[in-house]
Amino acid sequence: VTWEEALDDIAARLQNIISRYGPQSVAVTSHWMPEFSTLGILLGTPNNAILHNGTCFGASGIARVAIFGAGTASPFALIPDLANARYVLAIGRNFNCTMGELRTLSAARDDNVQVVIVDPKMPNVALPVETWWLPIRPGTDAAFALAIANYIIQNGLYDAEFLKRNTNAPFLIKPDGTPLTGADVGWGNSDFAVYDEYAGAIVSYRESQSPSLEYSGTVTLANGSTVQVTTAFNLLAQRASKYTPRVASGITGIAADEIVSVAREFAEMRGVAYTGWWSARNGNDIDDWRAIDILNVLVGNIERPGGLLFPVPGGVPSFVGVSGKTIKSVFGGSAPAPDSLFQYPRVDWYRWPILQKAGISQFKGVVEAALTGEPYPIKALFIVATEPLHRDVDVERVKEALKAMDLVVVIDVLPQDVIDYADYVLPDSIYLEREEVTSIPDTPDFAVEYSYPALSPPQGNDSRPMLWAMMEIVKRVNPSMAAALGYTDQMSSDPWGFQRKVAEAEISALARSYGMDPASLLSELRSQGFVVLKKHSYGLPALRTPSGRIEIYSLFALQNGLDPLPDYRPPAYRQPSAPDEFVLITGKDYQVTNQVAWLPPMKWLAREMRMIWMNPSDAERLGLNTGDAVQLTSLDTGESAIGRILVTDRVAPGVLFVPQAMGGHTSSMITEEFSWLTEGVNPNVLSTGISGVGVGVLNASVKVTKI
Repeated sequence: VTWEEALDDIAARLQNIISRYGPQSVAVTSHWMPEFSTLGILLGTPNNAILHNGTCFGASGIARVAIFGAGTASPFALIPDLANARYVLAIGRNFNCTMGELRTLSAARDDNVQVVIVDPKMPNVALPVETWWLPIRPGTDAAFALAIANYIIQNGLYDAEFLKRNTNAPFLIKPDGTPLTGADVGWGNSDFAVYDEYAGAIVSYRESQSPSLEYSGTVTLANGSTVQVTTAFNLLAQRASKYTPRVASGITGIAADEIVSVAREFAEMRGVAYTGWWSARNGNDIDDWRAIDILNVLVGNIERPGGLLFPVPGGVPSFVGVSGKTIKSVFGGSAPAPDSLFQYPRVDWYRWPILQKAGISQFKGVVEAALTGEPYPIKALFIVATEPLHRDVDVERVKEALKAMDLVVVIDVLPQDVIDYADYVLPDSIYLEREEVTSIPDTPDFAVEYSYPALSPPQGNDSRPMLWAMMEIVKRVNPSMAAALGYTDQMSSDPWGFQRKVAEAEISALARSYGMDPASLLSELRSQGFVVLKKHSYGLPALRTPSGRIEIYSLFALQNGLDPLPDYRPPAYRQPSAPDEFVLITGKDYQVTNQVAWLPPMKWLAREMRMIWMNPSDAERLGLNTGDAVQLTSLDTGESAIGRILVTDRVAPGVLFVPQAMGGHTSSMITEEFSWLTEGVNPNVLSTGISGVGVGVLNASVKVTKI
């Protein structure tokens, strides 16, 4: 059909759905595409920005909120200062996903930076720095990190002054787990209490000159009763003491002497431990990442050269934004925001309230609302530049939800599996075809980059910019809204011109906010490609934790029914117990993205990325060789998938590895030319689902059967 036919029918169906079920019955999901939430905001649905992070950095994001009060918007809310690092501890983190990290580490190689990667799968051999790989058992990261913390504390290698001045380590904690405050002791305020060594008394943390990290004692409360208190630091030390190197070795599979070596080197060299990116793995990952984050805090390597940094906050103004009860556009237009934006709970936050407090999305909320009608039905879904069937857990239930909806629209550039369940596919542009300005992630500075049309769409391909398609739908559903925001008939007839005007208006708004001349900024962006608008300077920012300090003892966790201290808890899936049972993990490598999978050279270059990696000792035991076909059956769900074995020592014994999104594609639109995409396994088919706090569990235990 033509664009006009498609847009007219989509709008007509939307109007019917909204009239019957309300605007809240529409949802939009994406993988962080700029402007993707525009359509949902203007239609008036609270489900306008359901991102991928529930199966990506959801667990580590909650951990960052719990420890630092940061991480709600991005996995890059805290980043390591790689350019100045001496010792980098990367637990479950593959550097080769990000070329900027590779360049930075490569440049730092002359300074003898040491990189330790703790992961069940070996990192790429192309990593251009000295590395030490420790193959850990899946789901045991917290035990490893707490063993390092235990060594640091027991050997006095922590930064006591940093802990006293910048964290809640000196706070006094009562037996019920809550902190002692002025309200308890009758000060007339709710200040947190510490024991001051200089004064020899319990005082407000605001007044203490020398707060003790190791005090324990009895306190008389305002009502005359007494209570035993101890510092948060003591409680952390007590928790970590469970994980001696020997005990942690038994849990993790890493030798005790190697754990000691990492702990000693990390402390002595004031190392930096990566805070998490893709962290939805085992269902116990929030504990993993809190323990890992605390390692940085113990050695005081926060906002110091070579440590963990808070990037300069900032962002590019969006085409539309909500201010109070008003929607404003960068063109200067405005319109009243629909009441439905504020009246209804977002479907994922309704099910998992902690996700709202941490700013995390979970697409499973959309799936369940579509199938159960709770808290209300989802009847229309827009899928923008993402692939739920290779991104989300419980794939068969996702398919059921897609079939149950009245309207599914995919906006993308490739025939991903999900388009088989769509009513319409709108061909989007790629960044090399359109004008666009975006902020640059994974840098401590605030910088913006500019994309300009370096290519035209392929001949015969009538693709249009995604934002234009969304505004055309809004124009048909609510013409007065589109007009009020400055969307004109001329823009309607010129998709690429509209995209350019949006980019220029966003650059102008950005320039004004920094006191710059818009024309000069636009000229600099067009000539240079990027501009650094504000450089990072070392120093702790104001923190949004309940105490305003870094919290090794998390009050956020306490308030949300979680243990305020991290601990090792077994993974959410059933553990292997037979010789033919394994933990199946998934992840990325330098060749792996949903888009790269479709490049013709991947037919030869990435054959190993469509295979099931197995350790040689396991392959010998089961009589398997490279190329043998096997069936993987999930021990928890019973779902199965078929693939071929790659025997390699790049994966730990007892573990299988399948790269994400590289194999197991099933779309009927895949032509013979791209048939290799159907080879291999989609690991999400075998995953176990969602943890109790709404974070995805992508790893699974499977039985291997030779075919």
